Amino acid sequence: KALNNLGFRHGNILEPSCGIGNFFGMLPDEMKGSKMYGVELDSISGRIAKQLYQEAEITQSGLENTGYENNFFDCAIGNVPFGDYQVADARYDHFHLKIHEYFLIRSVDLMRAGGIAILITAKGTLDGKNTSFRKLLAKKAVLIGAVRLPIEAFQGMAGTKVTSDILVLQKKEHALSDTATWVDTVQTPDGFRVNSYFMEHPEQVLGDLQADTRFPHAFCVTKQDFCADDVKAALDRIKGTLPESVHTEETVYAPAPADVKNYTYFFDERGALYFKRNSVMEAVSVGRMARQRIAGMDE
Repeated sequence: KALNNLGFRHGNILEPSCGIGNFFGMLPDEMKGSKMYGVELDSISGRIAKQLYQEAEITQSGLENTGYENNFFDCAIGNVPFGDYQVADARYDHFHLKIHEYFLIRSVDLMRAGGIAILITAKGTLDGKNTSFRKLLAKKAVLIGAVRLPIEAFQGMAGTKVTSDILVLQKKEHALSDTATWVDTVQTPDGFRVNSYFMEHPEQVLGDLQADTRFPHAFCVTKQDFCADDVKAALDRIKGTLPESVHTEETVYAPAPADVKNYTYFFDERGALYFKRNSVMEAVSVGRMARQRIAGMDE
């Protein structure tokens, strides 16, 4: 629903840590023309996802081992893994990213400019004392909005009590050096360190802040009467604008395959000629001689 509100209709959708594919199962009918790609490290969950969503391309591996090209996906959606350890990926090792930070950055890099990511992460991602990760993310994407969920949100499904955030990010056309306000944190009157976005938008915090007795100097958000409508209303309050589509009415749009290199001519199984530009395959009409030359080089 949130993706639809932001203007997304169909394209290549990535779920970077898909489990058994619950998000794929919630895909609205109007987005059925999309191509879905899921990545799952756990072998049992990955095999279940492959059986449940046989039209999706499920890769049973870590995200760092996939062969996806940057700028390929139109959107990324899901619940990223969280932990105080790093992922071994030579392209990112020098940033010293924790696993949830790596998944956020990698998902943004894999999307095309203007692509939307709606990802769930623990509150420490935005509230952490060290701002270096958020500064890196802010160079790559705009935070359109966020929703802070109470500890009751995942208690029924996952049996866990954790304060988590839904981040809605849009990838920038070019990296910018300006610093966004959501990079910083501020102190509440109770002495809690909270991201400035939630101080500016308290309506996006779905519950009350209170001390978390499980951890020293920590807080959680709690809401005893929490329900799904709370999340829907908060997501509805997030407004953003996708850039105008670069595809004209003459352009035949379809999600591009992942195994074709970017900016490449290729033929589909019916022999139709396409050109891959980032996440899109564009139908190409050329003369007979040009088609023969392309076919020869393609072979």
